[in-house]
Amino acid sequence: MQELLDDRSLDLRVFDFTCRKVRMMRGVRQGSPESALFFSAVINDALTELSLIWKRENVGMHFGKVGGDEQLSEDWFLEHDDVLGARVLYEDIRVPCVAFADDMYLIARSHAEAERMLRDVSEMLIELGLELQVSKTTWIKNKHVSATVICHGTLEIPVVDSLVVLGSALQGDTQETTTVEHRIEQAWKCFHKWSRLLLCKEAPFASRVSLWQRTVQVSLLWGMQTIRQHKTIDRRLRTTQLLMFRKMRGMGRSMSNENETWLAWQKRTFRKLARWVDGSGTCVVPVLNKSKLSWVHHLARFGCGVREIHVVKRLLLWRPLSWWRKQQQAIADGRSAWRHAARFKTLRYEEQFPSNWLDTVQF
Repeated sequence: MQELLDDRSLDLRVFDFTCRKVRMMRGVRQGSPESALFFSAVINDALTELSLIWKRENVGMHFGKVGGDEQLSEDWFLEHDDVLGARVLYEDIRVPCVAFADDMYLIARSHAEAERMLRDVSEMLIELGLELQVSKTTWIKNKHVSATVICHGTLEIPVVDSLVVLGSALQGDTQETTTVEHRIEQAWKCFHKWSRLLLCKEAPFASRVSLWQRTVQVSLLWGMQTIRQHKTIDRRLRTTQLLMFRKMRGMGRSMSNENETWLAWQKRTFRKLARWVDGSGTCVVPVLNKSKLSWVHHLARFGCGVREIHVVKRLLLWRPLSWWRKQQQAIADGRSAWRHAARFKTLRYEEQFPSNWLDTVQF
């Protein structure tokens, strides 16, 4: 950073008089493209140090917890250290915070822990000469948290129903309805942005549909690859597409046909557009399904070829036998919501093999 700032100068011009160059001793010019780089580098350096402190003090959410048990997770990690590699640490699956540009997201397990992490971030920013914008700070919670506000000094931060993270709306109760509705709202904004071209009657409809796919459809399906597939969501997305296409075709309700009711007009136009969409292969639902499969393939390729297997893939694939036994016992005792369609064996098929993966391959 210092090398980029060295020998920087500023030209001052007052009316027709040009002053001599002024050497810049600190900072960058307003609107300089390097400002975002400097800010991200400073925040990343500070958050990295703060994140290590949180991990050492057992602060933050623990992802990939085996069977929901801390001790089982650590035992599993130690058991497969030869497969994971020396560079992967147990603390790596604990994520206290994430950041993107000037947006920070803290992940806490309790209300008190969230207040502590917020206080730590505020103190870190003060040391950097920055300030936490409490008015722009929001938080969400799940059903296990009864508190409705988080206190930061004398200020109270109320809870919100959803939080937008990189274009996707998240809810604390894991419901995905808000995510879908948020993407539909953003898609309509994008549609109105390009409406001058999308509604142009002089242009062929196929060309306008192609433009819609490159602009509005991208906004509509942004971040939708990871949501669970459901017929209600598919119908909602398809209806949104048909509504937009009806505007593009100019299929308004004809005032000359007084005998046609509003409901009949809705059915007639939707059925006509649905036949065209299915026949032309422009339906948005198969595009979403294809992108979901592409996302699954991306996860499956973690560690393909010469690349080292990613810790996320290992956590997705591996479960110790002790974890399976606990799950089976919970189902047998009625303590689990999962049910099997038929009776299952008490001992798993894998128990005849060694517990170590390398020994299993040799076996």
